[in-house]
Amino acid sequence: MIVEVHVETGTVGMREPGVFTSFQVESDAAADIADGDESWESAFAGMLTYAATKGWLSADSQEILAHVERR
Repeated sequence: MIVEVHVETGTVGMREPGVFTSFQVESDAAADIADGDESWESAFAGMLTYAATKGWLSADSQEILAHVERR
């Protein structure tokens, strides 16, 4: 299942809703938020460093473990 977050349009969509063996969130915002903002880049890197200490990153550091809150 892939949840797509489109910040500019304020919409959320879903691809592959019947695939229950994986869960992924994709957003078009990360590149825009980080574009040239060194403090954001530094804070994001710090978050990933912390996640690594908890074992929440994949071996290649391309995936991060997250939790889902259902409201």
